[in-house]
Order: sequence, then C-alpha cells, then structure tokens
Amino acid sequence: MSKDKNVFVTLVGVVVFAFVWFAMLPRVEAFAMQQSAAELPPQIPAAFWGYVDGGQAGQSLNVSVGGVVVVRSQVFDWQGQAVYSVDVPMDGVQDGAVARFKISGSEVGQAKLHSGSSTHLDLEYKPEPLAEPNPYLPPEPESCDWVWYLLGLCED
Repeated sequence: MSKDKNVFVTLVGVVVFAFVWFAMLPRVEAFAMQQSAAELPPQIPAAFWGYVDGGQAGQSLNVSVGGVVVVRSQVFDWQGQAVYSVDVPMDGVQDGAVARFKISGSEVGQAKLHSGSSTHLDLEYKPEPLAEPNPYLPPEPESCDWVWYLLGLCED
C-alpha cells in the first residue's frame, strides 16, 4: 500500500509541476522579453553636415525619412558660407534607410542613414524658377487712362 501511495504522490507532484510550469511560462517569456528590450542601447543618431551652395542663412531645412519629416532645422552662416548641421534620430528607422533633404521646399539631396555615422554632405540649392506671366492678363499700360484705372491696373 505504501508503494501505491508513493506512486500517487509522485503523480500528483508531476501534475502540479506541469500545471504551474504551463501557467507561468507566458509570464516568464514576457519578463525575459522585457529584460532583453530594456538592455538594448538606444540608437545613436546619424549626423550630417556641410555647405549649402546657393543657400542663404535662415532658410528652412527639413530632413524626411519614408515621407515623414524627422528633423526641422535651418541653414546658418559660418564665416560667410551657408552651412548646415543636423542629427537624424534613428529610433524606429532601419539602418540604410534613405533620408531626403529639402531646403525651402526644394529637394537638395539624399543619403543613406547609418546609426552613429557622421557624414559630410554638401547640398546644392537651386531656387524654383518664377512662374511665367499669365498671358490672359492685359499688359502693363504705358500711360494710365480712365479705362486702366477702372480695371484697377493703375497705381495711384
């Protein structure tokens, strides 16, 4: 009888152990994942700097990754030259993703992002050409007579 009792106690112990193991396994895995994520260091930003040919101090400079603007900065003056310097955050960005640089709305360059890199990248700003004059508007008057005045085309 004691042999049957030992088998029964052993069987109950195995069942309890299995129940506790499978009940706690998801919690142990979640805890391990939290610990491994907490131990990862943050991504180091990618730095870009250089001259802006054709640029002027004060112009807006935006850097976008995947169509989302991640840095808003501006061009500044250094020893009479238009220059820029930006740190592009790498949080949520794949290493090797393409960053697009825009000055005053015009795309002026692009580069691949690498965490912790410092890249010299000169940009060339070419302003958008002015719009063509509207051919449907009358030409500027040589002299201002009453018709031009009534049409609002004369300056007082």
